[in-house]
Amino acid sequence: MSAGGAVAVTSGANAVSVAEHAMALLFAVAKQIVPLDAGLRAGRWDKPGFKRRELAGQSIGLFAFGAIARQTGAFAKAFGMEVLACDPFASDAQFAADGVMRVDTLDALCARCEVISLHAPLTPATRGIINAERIALMKPDAILINTARGALIDEDALCDALAAGHLAGAGLDTFAQEPPPADHRYFAEPRVVISPHIGGVTTAANTRVGVEAAQAIVDHLAGRGIAPSRIVNRAALAPHTITA
Repeated sequence: MSAGGAVAVTSGANAVSVAEHAMALLFAVAKQIVPLDAGLRAGRWDKPGFKRRELAGQSIGLFAFGAIARQTGAFAKAFGMEVLACDPFASDAQFAADGVMRVDTLDALCARCEVISLHAPLTPATRGIINAERIALMKPDAILINTARGALIDEDALCDALAAGHLAGAGLDTFAQEPPPADHRYFAEPRVVISPHIGGVTTAANTRVGVEAAQAIVDHLAGRGIAPSRIVNRAALAPHTITA
């Protein structure tokens, strides 16, 4: 509760860190970094017959188009990927400014792209939105990346699809339950690369969050105002009442 004070957020302060992690997961899955590392450590030389994919020239579909997704798209473009996104709340101007193709539905995005990267908030409408039906729409060699919220994905449906050979793999920084139970199916699936929801946990991101929070307080007390997009409860705006 804000107790009558204005509440400011520092959304986007960790965008670079999370986007970097999304790309790290994508490359780890696409290039099979984890099993190759394990093979070498176990004394194997898995080069004979090994052949993986090139990501340049392939398409990445971003579900939601906020700060993290836009940064992920910028990184993907730098690697030569085509970037598409689906977000009914983002403006056409934002898509145009970033040079990203707008796709009207998540179904169309899933069917079209070789990589799907999730960046949406978890709401009643988005819970389990990556379900068996949408996974079936994805290309057989598609990669799913999630640095948003674990419950966006029907985890059993994803594991079933991977076990059946549909999808090349998944890179996941979040789980529906955190920490996940010891018998979670992800742990037994070699095509899943997982991390413990640390995409935004970097020194640089933590510093930006602190600086932006402090700057919001200073700006408000100095009468300079705060960008409306950073205020959660705009009706509470009044002198000397901000909590960041």
